[in-house]
Amino acid sequence: MESEEQLRLEQLKKQIHDLSTQLRQMGEEKEKKYKEKESIDKNLNSYIKTAKDLRDKKAEIDKKVRELKAQREILNKELKDMFAKLAEAKKALPERKKVPVIRENPAMLRKQIDAMQYSIETEGVSFEREQTYMDKIKRLKLKLDGFEKENAGFRAFNALKSEINKKKTAADAVHAEVQKLAAESSSIFKDLSTKSEGISKAKEEKMALQEGLKGRKADIDTLNQTLSETLNEWSKMSKETAPVEISRKPEDVMGKLKSKKKLTKEDILIIQRGMSR
Repeated sequence: MESEEQLRLEQLKKQIHDLSTQLRQMGEEKEKKYKEKESIDKNLNSYIKTAKDLRDKKAEIDKKVRELKAQREILNKELKDMFAKLAEAKKALPERKKVPVIRENPAMLRKQIDAMQYSIETEGVSFEREQTYMDKIKRLKLKLDGFEKENAGFRAFNALKSEINKKKTAADAVHAEVQKLAAESSSIFKDLSTKSEGISKAKEEKMALQEGLKGRKADIDTLNQTLSETLNEWSKMSKETAPVEISRKPEDVMGKLKSKKKLTKEDILIIQRGMSR
């Protein structure tokens, strides 16, 4: 009978040793999984923060692009109107002759007019000569007025061309900025897509780890229960070792066994030390 009890005690000791070893390994695995989960949480939070920053930046850029496009539309409309005015102004200009002609100099015309007027006023010319001068002055003034009108048309035409060039330069600058910002927005969108994939992957990994941890916790609880039952049986059969060792612990291990509370690693180690004596 004693040999059977001793054999059973040895079996129980081996079971307790094996169960506690399994529990320790599972506990280590669980801690490892928790560390993996913390790492995933850290990466996930980093992905989410980066994605938020990118979304905010993209929203700001897109808003600027909309504003610049509206500005570009206004400039293009103004340019269209200015080109229409330029075409009308060009029609009003005198036709350029294919065969070049020698044009009189307006400055020389003014000089001739001044010279004849000076002669009339100071030289006491005859009536006939004065009339001749007056007729020439009249013709020269008409010619000079024609030159002035023609030059005024060219000046207005050239001034309008200059305004168009300035306006076109401004419109081109706005268009270039729109293209630059649009390219930046497109690049951010690609980064966001990559970050979104990272977020989805991290969430999937986190969910899988959480499920694994739940399963591991259930396994640990089951093993803990089995160990508690085995220790209970062993403590009843062992009259000398376990009670002595357990009584040395401030917390009543036997009380925990009877109340089916979960044993700590320290409880298990105390039991194992008791069995090894």
